[in-house]
Amino acid sequence: MILSLLSDLPSPPAGKTGWPWTEGGVELSVADQAIPWPKVSIITPSYNQGHFLEETIRSVLLQGYPNLEYFIMDGGSTDDSVAIIRKYEPWLTGWVSGKDGGQSDAINKGWERTSGEVLGWLNSDDWYVPGALLGVGRKFATKADCKWLVCSVDNYWANGKLQKRTTAGFESVVATLGRQDYRLHQPGMFWRREVYERVGGLDRSLHYSFDHEYWIRFLMEGYRPICVDEVVVNFRLHEQSKTQSNLRKAQVEDRVVLSRCHDRLTRAEIAEVAGLLDVYEAGYWVDNAYLSLVQEGRAAALAYLAKTLNVARHVRPKKLVLGTWLRVLLTGKPPAWFGRGNQG
Repeated sequence: MILSLLSDLPSPPAGKTGWPWTEGGVELSVADQAIPWPKVSIITPSYNQGHFLEETIRSVLLQGYPNLEYFIMDGGSTDDSVAIIRKYEPWLTGWVSGKDGGQSDAINKGWERTSGEVLGWLNSDDWYVPGALLGVGRKFATKADCKWLVCSVDNYWANGKLQKRTTAGFESVVATLGRQDYRLHQPGMFWRREVYERVGGLDRSLHYSFDHEYWIRFLMEGYRPICVDEVVVNFRLHEQSKTQSNLRKAQVEDRVVLSRCHDRLTRAEIAEVAGLLDVYEAGYWVDNAYLSLVQEGRAAALAYLAKTLNVARHVRPKKLVLGTWLRVLLTGKPPAWFGRGNQG
């Protein structure tokens, strides 16, 4: 399927401009037409994300990728998601809407329907940049040794402000397990079917760290990613994001993933990973508090701190927790180290 013209799709909602609303994708060059493009299979799991879903869908369909499979797996949404999916049904490879076992289950069921050589998934609140899949497909078409590709990702807040850029990278199994300088950002990931067939699908028992556990399995099977600087996708941070709203549950699942690797690690490595996870969890909690402070004000930051009391109980050192509370309460300003770059 080749689709790269705006006129091929339904008109965007009123007031929507730019990519992927009033700006189209990238046309194939003459040289590109000679490339043996691998079939790329993308799954979008969705549940009650109608206010974001259409942008996601259009960003996939307007890629202009010449060999694309695109499935949407909806969990039985009660908002306008199904109506949006039906609007684009003629351009989809397939879709379903009905109760499932969660996000990981939906993605697995989608992959079971695919036949592509290259796999990936795009959540219903994220969106590809123009030409993203052409860049991905070109890498797999021209590099036979590319089994697992990691691309860079831009994080955006729901208000459209850039939060940060995650440049693709890989350190070590221990550093990855501990999320140290973590740069394996899920929407920027693509891999060959042979990897999927060897390691299997996502772990349906996990609901927050299933992507993290999947990359660990890749690494444990000996795969090492090829990392590229190009940004291929935008990742949206918002209050309804699962990890944002269920941070403690995500942290617990990270520890479950670590426990499954005990027989592959030394005692020293296990202790190192546990310490790295402590640092990661503390940093995540503090960053979210200060981002709320500078972007939404003191009341929002206090609401975040109150909502995450169950998380704060596990943050070390304790003086970090007390210091964050006091700064928000007394000064209403983030510390100097937080920097302007984090303030959007």
